[in-house]
This record gives sequence, structure tokens and C-alpha cells, in this order.
Amino acid sequence: MTRRIIPLRCTSPPPITGHLSRSNLIS
Repeated sequence: MTRRIIPLRCTSPPPITGHLSRSNLIS
């Protein structure tokens, strides 16, 4: 279910770390 919602984000190994890292980069 999560993969369908955010397949691009799931691509990275760490979902939590990746999400935080991407947020920082985007910011």
C-alpha cells in the first residue's frame, strides 16, 4: 500500500532517513 502511495520514496533503502534527507535538500 505504501509503495503505491509513494513508489519514488520507497525506492530508497531508508524510508524515514530518506524522507528527512530529501526534506532537507528540498528546503
